[in-house]
Amino acid sequence: MRRPVVGATPSHPTTGSPEPNTSIMNNNPWQEKKRPTALIVLPILTYIGSSIMLMTTLLMGAKNFLTDLLENAYQMGFDDNVLKELQSMMEIPSWVFYFFSGCLILTVIGAALMMRMEKIGFHIFVISKLLLFGCAVITGHGVLSLNSTYFLGSVIFALLYFNQLKYMRKGEEDKGINN
Repeated sequence: MRRPVVGATPSHPTTGSPEPNTSIMNNNPWQEKKRPTALIVLPILTYIGSSIMLMTTLLMGAKNFLTDLLENAYQMGFDDNVLKELQSMMEIPSWVFYFFSGCLILTVIGAALMMRMEKIGFHIFVISKLLLFGCAVITGHGVLSLNSTYFLGSVIFALLYFNQLKYMRKGEEDKGINN
């Protein structure tokens, strides 16, 4: 039996080729960062929720859609509360719906950037949510699904994204560097 040479690189038992020194490879500052599962799941959930809200908001911005919906609701015998809610939506100016749509598009852009592990995505996400709530408060048209459940969900998502900031990079200059 051969005795190993002191200080030699250990070799693979079957191929005889030297085994890589994994301690050096694990400390490589140029190695690409691994994306945490949360930075996959959260953006996907954001895409789904914001896309549904975006389609609804764009449809509500089209006054002829709301008029047709209100006519059909009368014919179908909807509850009076639903009819009152539809009537109140008819009074909201179209620009509010389109502003909300723009905020939702910014939310999706922020989530896409966070999925690419860029910190600027978090800031875009938070700014879009603040604009959304600010518009709802200033115009007094918070009936557009900006109830307490939506607000609470947005705060929870912002906190979950905030918790993932340590895995994100500031921009292109430190791409792939473990900080």
